[in-house]
Amino acid sequence: MAADLASSPLMMDLLTTVVRPVARALFFFLDRSSPLYWPYLLATLLLGWLGWRWFERGTPGSFRSRHFSRGQWWHPSARADYRYYLVNALVFAVIVVPLVLSSAWLADAVASALAFGFGASPGWSAGVGTKLVYTLLFFVAYDLGRWLAHTLLHDVPLLWEFHKVHHSAEVLTPITAFRVHPVDLLLTLTVTAVLTSLVTGLFLYLYADAVTAFTFLGANFVIGLSGLIANLKHWQVWFRYGPLDGWWISPAHHQIHHSANPAHWGKNRGFELGIWDRWYGSLHVPAATNEVTAMGLGDGTDGQWHSVRTLYFAPFVAAWKRLTRRGDAATGTVASTILIAVMLMAAPRVQAAAEASTVQLDELTWPELAERIKAGATTVLIPIGGIEQNGPAMAFAKHNAIVRAAADTIARRVGQTLVAPVIPFSPAGGTAPRTAHMQWPGTISLRDTTMTAVLDDAVTSLALAGFTRIVLMGDHGGSQPLQAALAQKLNATLGTRGVTIVHLDRYYEPAPLAERVKAAGADPADAGDHAGLVDTSELLAVAPALVRRDRLAPERWAPYRTPPGPGSSGRPDKASVELGQRLLQQRIDAAVAQLQAGSAKPSQP
Repeated sequence: MAADLASSPLMMDLLTTVVRPVARALFFFLDRSSPLYWPYLLATLLLGWLGWRWFERGTPGSFRSRHFSRGQWWHPSARADYRYYLVNALVFAVIVVPLVLSSAWLADAVASALAFGFGASPGWSAGVGTKLVYTLLFFVAYDLGRWLAHTLLHDVPLLWEFHKVHHSAEVLTPITAFRVHPVDLLLTLTVTAVLTSLVTGLFLYLYADAVTAFTFLGANFVIGLSGLIANLKHWQVWFRYGPLDGWWISPAHHQIHHSANPAHWGKNRGFELGIWDRWYGSLHVPAATNEVTAMGLGDGTDGQWHSVRTLYFAPFVAAWKRLTRRGDAATGTVASTILIAVMLMAAPRVQAAAEASTVQLDELTWPELAERIKAGATTVLIPIGGIEQNGPAMAFAKHNAIVRAAADTIARRVGQTLVAPVIPFSPAGGTAPRTAHMQWPGTISLRDTTMTAVLDDAVTSLALAGFTRIVLMGDHGGSQPLQAALAQKLNATLGTRGVTIVHLDRYYEPAPLAERVKAAGADPADAGDHAGLVDTSELLAVAPALVRRDRLAPERWAPYRTPPGPGSSGRPDKASVELGQRLLQQRIDAAVAQLQAGSAKPSQP
């Protein structure tokens, strides 16, 4: 009974929900999405030392005694930060994330609204310049969104009760950045998502191929680069930008923002750009020497904020008292309206999380599917995999795992697209005599007629469900000619009913293999014909558990040299997750472009 419960999907989901955010919090130095990722920490240490040398000359004490003292890092306020950081990792994942409006969903809505108002997309082609403009505009929108939310938190008294949590810190360490109340987080993330979605939605509308930003350490290039110095904003090293001060928010700007001096209250609300504070009148350019003598609220209550319970619940109590004061009734009404609006906007996402967060058809109920189709999700991908031998080091499910992951990504990028269950079998060799992959045990091969009949029935079923564009997306070479022939045949019959069948050939072969491998940064000579560098890298990128790494090296194949041989070629031992991600990205980009452009037109008979 206990074993059954432990292995149940519900229990596994619960464990994943609880364990994953806690594990990410504990192993923060490996989390690329965290400001505590090890390259950022290394940059913090180096730049902190330089700040001490350049901007704190003449101050007593060494770098270690000034900035690694027990009085700072083991202060009661800092210890509260550490406890709150661990608890909030779980609270954020379980409570805040489901309530935040999805920027991808909002961007799709913006693109759809533009198409409704101005007609079909012009379908322009995006180049390097477009990508650069998108990178910069996204950053500006992101920074403005955070500034707007931050200003609301300071200027709306009811919201200030929640933002107090962050300002109650009496010392600053990089962990203080996580000392943020869930209500504060919800507002900041929601406002930012709205602003950035306007930019992304505009580019989705204008360009046929999806425009992505230049990245640095996995983030928008400018945001990622800013992360190198972000931790210094919550560490008491006086670090300025010199001539850029007042235009770009330095760590010294943000330490003034945390100052307990009333002259500094509400100043420097920006995160990166200083233009918003300059326009709003809240800019305070830091002096050459440290002008902050104490951190905290400065209202005599700082010592009361050293428990996790207080950090979470005291703001609700204070907000309620403020709401019930007669003098604050108008302000409370405005702030309550803002919070209720955010919650109401997010509520449909929470209620529909099971169906809206997935593009997998088999994870929906029939009423949910009917609603999705009615709302415009009239394109469906039919992923086609295969069960065939993949050498000594890769499991039979290679094609199925890769095509399911790729289809999911393609559907989300194209928008208004769902993914049918993977058809797991393809023609993989003859049975009498045994040819091709059927020479190895475990391969399951379909006859061409069987394969065609299965695809024909699947397409017909989906057309009857209401889909008007049905896409055949094969990961296996054996299904490619059958897909092309069937698309041509069915377009002649179903086309009269407004249904289009697409053979997504650009996914299978976006370019000659040698060119793809070279473009991805590998040697084409290492590719091999089957279960080699390319297949192994792609599988490592989506399902590494299906790869037996100890058997990848060709010299380990000696026991399998007898006919029909090892079933693998090339140098799979040189495979990597990073190479697989680049190779898959080539195929995904080509498929998205085909679906968004004229090349997705049906084959004509």
